[in-house]
Amino acid sequence: MFRDNLVNIPSFERLYLFVAGLLKMSKWALRINSQLAKVFFVLTIFLLYTIAPMSFINVWETTANGPGSYCFSTVAYGRNKAPKKNQLTLQEMTQINRIINGVLGNSQFLTPEVHKQFWEIMNSRGVSNQFLKRYRSVTSDLFINYNKYFWQDAFHSLKSGHPYKSKYRSNYEKLCLKMRHFSRITPKRIKDDNELIEKIAAKQPIMHGGKKVVITQEMIKQAMKRLDETQRRFDLLYSRNLPQVMR
Repeated sequence: MFRDNLVNIPSFERLYLFVAGLLKMSKWALRINSQLAKVFFVLTIFLLYTIAPMSFINVWETTANGPGSYCFSTVAYGRNKAPKKNQLTLQEMTQINRIINGVLGNSQFLTPEVHKQFWEIMNSRGVSNQFLKRYRSVTSDLFINYNKYFWQDAFHSLKSGHPYKSKYRSNYEKLCLKMRHFSRITPKRIKDDNELIEKIAAKQPIMHGGKKVVITQEMIKQAMKRLDETQRRFDLLYSRNLPQVMR
């Protein structure tokens, strides 16, 4: 019922499609003239070596009520691109994502050492509070808020006996699909969740933990409680100074 949300680094589709097109043209040119084919091939290698390392990952901003707007900063990576303020290297992003996924999936993961690792990276890049707020919104908050809206709708559906989808969950579905690089909320996941809501409303059993169970109001309350606890763990993680409760 709870699914981990891995934060993935986006592939640069436009660049890759362009390069793939050049390679295809090289193959076409080879049939006509070998020298022309060499020109296309060299151009492809040049683009891969110079443009790809300078690419950036755009991040979206989310709001409490649904889709937000394009936002704040970028994540730089590559051989020749030195990260600036409010930018993380690919290696740093990987480390941060590992921490975020750990906090999401394990209530015991967050320790003073993990908090220290997180802030050593963030402080080394001089990240601003605005950057942190928006970065959090597209990683952990995206996952938590979607699941909160899901379980709220599940509770409403169970009480009424009819499947229910709020405008908030509908908005978050659209947002998660737009931000597919940061979220594992896929069209299939949305379809599965809609079917799950229908079964909950009809009090039909679902598979959970290897056995069939009928979702109850108490189970939904417990699920919401765990999400609140996860939210509090991220409050601790995003506190610049080590919180007193972790000392």
